[in-house]
Amino acid sequence: MDTLDFDHYISVSTFGDLSSQMGAVRMMISRFSKHYNEKAYPIFIDRFPRKLYDEFESMIADSTNVEGYYEKKKLFFDVFTFIFRQKHVKFLSPHKDEKFVQLFVKFIKSQDAIPAFDLKIMISSVIVCMSQRAYKVLFINENVMYHFYSYANISNSESVESFFHMCENVYDFKSEKCSLSPFKLTEIVDQLMTNFETSNDENLARMLFQFFRMLRRSRFLDDIKFSVTRFHDITEEMFSRYIKKGTPPRFILYLPKIWRGILNESNNSFRIDNIEKLIFFARMFCVEISHNLDSVGWETSDTYWSKDKQQKLYIIYLTLVAFPIIDHEANPDLRTLLTRLHDSFSQYIHKYNIENNVAQSHFQFLQLYVKSFLTLNIRISILDEIFLHDQLQFLLKKSSNGPIVQSIPLHCCYLTSQILTYVCGQVDLFESFFATGLGQAKTFMRSLISSLSNDKYASIILESKKLCFYEDVKNKHLSIINDDLIQRIFSKCESHLADAIKTELLEVYINDEYKMFTETLANIIYSFNESNKLEKTKAYSYLRLCDNYTNNLSRTPNSEDKSGSPSEVKTDSNTSANRSLLHTLPFSALLKLFVLIYELKFIYGDLNSKLTLFF
Repeated sequence: MDTLDFDHYISVSTFGDLSSQMGAVRMMISRFSKHYNEKAYPIFIDRFPRKLYDEFESMIADSTNVEGYYEKKKLFFDVFTFIFRQKHVKFLSPHKDEKFVQLFVKFIKSQDAIPAFDLKIMISSVIVCMSQRAYKVLFINENVMYHFYSYANISNSESVESFFHMCENVYDFKSEKCSLSPFKLTEIVDQLMTNFETSNDENLARMLFQFFRMLRRSRFLDDIKFSVTRFHDITEEMFSRYIKKGTPPRFILYLPKIWRGILNESNNSFRIDNIEKLIFFARMFCVEISHNLDSVGWETSDTYWSKDKQQKLYIIYLTLVAFPIIDHEANPDLRTLLTRLHDSFSQYIHKYNIENNVAQSHFQFLQLYVKSFLTLNIRISILDEIFLHDQLQFLLKKSSNGPIVQSIPLHCCYLTSQILTYVCGQVDLFESFFATGLGQAKTFMRSLISSLSNDKYASIILESKKLCFYEDVKNKHLSIINDDLIQRIFSKCESHLADAIKTELLEVYINDEYKMFTETLANIIYSFNESNKLEKTKAYSYLRLCDNYTNNLSRTPNSEDKSGSPSEVKTDSNTSANRSLLHTLPFSALLKLFVLIYELKFIYGDLNSKLTLFF
């Protein structure tokens, strides 16, 4: 029976007229769609009727003068779906069926009032077709997915998710750059962005993001020209829409990696140059990192936070620095997303032992975790306090015999100062804290004094080197952030701190010990801001005060003269107004000032950076 059908098909294909050939093709499709015969595919392809094929080509050239155009176009799509069936995968060959794929690409670009195919069947056939690398290249270069979307009216169908599954299959492409055309890829990006901007169709933005994901994975982002600003605006709009809806879909989670690729390409001129851009990227990276931690976690041992993760975390961290000066009415979800990230970190530390991480990763984790507590006003429980204390001790122990020993104590002082700031903000804790011999405050002060006067630390400062963990931050992770923006943020943060202090009662002393520690800390911060370190003679003087405050209260320095000699440190009428202001600040404000100076000098600025309002 099959042999007779084959003979009939071959005969009509050779000698029949156009109508007979159309009938023979329909017969083969009908017969062998239900009844499988491995000979059917090669015979159908090799002996395909020439007149009918020529008719298909003429329809593409001029669709207006073709009788029965829609019927014939429908027949072509039936031919395509018959060729590209799952059962025929092993027979597919660009040498045989390429001409039909070329016709499909041309036909799909020509609109019809009603699609001339069954959408579900066609999607399945396209996925089979994509098993051939050459066809995948053709579909990408010709932007077939966009034309398919328009032709099949996907936006009004129930097959949106099936369509995007097909898109993922098409765009799942990793190959050498020579396969794709940078010129055509550039045109496609512009076409997708333009059509989204005019139609506001979210599906087009989704397709655009899938396309960019492919460009990043194929390392093409540096080879095409497109408006990064336009893409940023589309990204921000779509991200904000879906964040309001709750859990973001997978294609929104593509965005952080896409943007990491864009921001770090050699030809990129886009910079984070205003607070709005900084907030957007922080929000986006918060969502991604929270999702990763909640769903899969990171490595359970010796986690190294790659450049990719570190850059995202430093952008988030700068947003936490700027948090007090941000317009939160205009950014209502920022606190929520940052808090969610903090919660994800909390869950992470209960799953994995972060002490197994390398020192840099360990410290960066704690740096962000501690900053979130204070900035977001998250309560530090007894268990949190124990955990943080243990982690700082472990970090100090981990570095005690290594080359980073000279920097770690100061880093730990930086983290401790933020925990103490939290304590100072709790009235019940604060009063008892400074009524019991200063406890941790004394330990903090001694450690800070020793760290800033350490010979190895001083050597690093003199050579204008970066402290360990921050050596490459500026060049590798912060080059995408405009220096002027960083300066504006720190200047506004200092002004905000000054304004906040004006509302407080500045000269309130719990007891004499509190006064001594506060004035000593003011002197230390002055030296730190001006010269990045403490002179040995001053350090010895301050350490004696901390150890023997009951016998030395009368010698407590209130300010430093221009010579910097500790024996001459006293309050006098020649002291500048700003330096006098520094010595009226409460302990908590001084801690905040120390944190701000540290972040400016070591993370986001350089050793020559200084604050000015209080100095």
